[in-house]
Amino acid sequence: MELETYAQAVEDNYQRLADILLDSTSSSSAVERLLSLELASVPPMKRGYAIWSDGLWAEALACFPTEAFPRLFDTLRTAPDGKDLSLIYKALTMWGDRFAAVLSDWLDTSDVQLQGRAIHGLTLYGELLNTLCDTDEPSLETHLHRENYSELARFKREWEIGIAPSAILSGTPRSTLLQQLIQRLLSATNDAQQIAILRCLRRLGSGSAISVIDMAEPIVATAIATDSRTVEREAVIALCHLARDRAATYMRTHWGQDEQRRHMAAEILGLARNEAAFDMLQELLADPNAETRRKAIASMESFESTEALDILNAIEESDRKTHRQLLRSRNQLKRRLQRRLNSAKAQSGQEAIYTISPLVLLSQAPAKPVFSERALTASITPGLIVDISSSRRYAVELGLFERRTDLYRLSRMGAAVHWVESYVQEGLKQFAARVGDHGLQ
Repeated sequence: MELETYAQAVEDNYQRLADILLDSTSSSSAVERLLSLELASVPPMKRGYAIWSDGLWAEALACFPTEAFPRLFDTLRTAPDGKDLSLIYKALTMWGDRFAAVLSDWLDTSDVQLQGRAIHGLTLYGELLNTLCDTDEPSLETHLHRENYSELARFKREWEIGIAPSAILSGTPRSTLLQQLIQRLLSATNDAQQIAILRCLRRLGSGSAISVIDMAEPIVATAIATDSRTVEREAVIALCHLARDRAATYMRTHWGQDEQRRHMAAEILGLARNEAAFDMLQELLADPNAETRRKAIASMESFESTEALDILNAIEESDRKTHRQLLRSRNQLKRRLQRRLNSAKAQSGQEAIYTISPLVLLSQAPAKPVFSERALTASITPGLIVDISSSRRYAVELGLFERRTDLYRLSRMGAAVHWVESYVQEGLKQFAARVGDHGLQ
């Protein structure tokens, strides 16, 4: 019954999207209908069955970029306080730098609510840059971002943010935005606003070319001036991302002699991951407070070095809870080091993108009324799905395929899902190409 309910909700949502994408008289009409669409609630299922998420709605809007962008911003600007705007943000972040440029104007407004929405949106924009532009080593995400944008959008559909094409996600507005945010931090009037700005700075500032001192000193000043321990903690976390040496110095100077603050230091020092932080963590491993020792042990994992493992192996701990943490951290660090070693030894090559995906299997089905299991398997692009047999089974159980002996065909539901997915994937390709060649006016 659970699977039947899930499959029916999925079919209803895809059919509603198909009705809009197929029957709308104009792009503006399609955007308006998408914005007013109420999706059927899809019950949670184990991951192997996941073929629907709200991200598809954002991708559908990107198929009408000129009309959707201003309407989404208008919705974000005029939405009443307390309304869930996560889907609107997810759709807007697909416009990358253009999204950030509009939010820059919102930072200078006197409307506190609008400022707050801009800060939240820029935090999501910073996450995009961190994931797709600031990475030092090639990753599956960066590879797909450059080579196959539409597949990346589908791969990251369950992410809380959208995926902008590489052509409009360069981080160009970043320096100006950081200067604006620093000024806002210094003039912020309440703890909640300071915390939101600090979290935005640590995302947006990572990987930027702006001077570390220009960012670090206002954050340090905020940490020193505040009476809120929560604000101070957020400021130090921001320093760990933006100015690691300054973060470690601050914690030693301002937190070293206070028992409660040493506990916070033990929890946060793993974010700094420099020599000074490592030395201070070693000291905290012998702290009189067992809870502080437990946090320091957990933070040691983040260094992912044989030296850190040697230190954990040499510790003897009498407190039961802290001893359990010590055992977990030793095992976790051993596994991380082993995975790194195995990765270094592995032959270069692209791992499969999807572990199990009936949705991607459907997209690869042969263009025939009826096809064999062998033909279906042979049609899958190499390096796309790890477990093809499980994906076939889930696709049948969900009702995407109908099966008799070893012969398959698309069901009515499968045909609707396939049509919508094909439309959206083609729309994303055109979106990326159009932005790259001409820009969006």
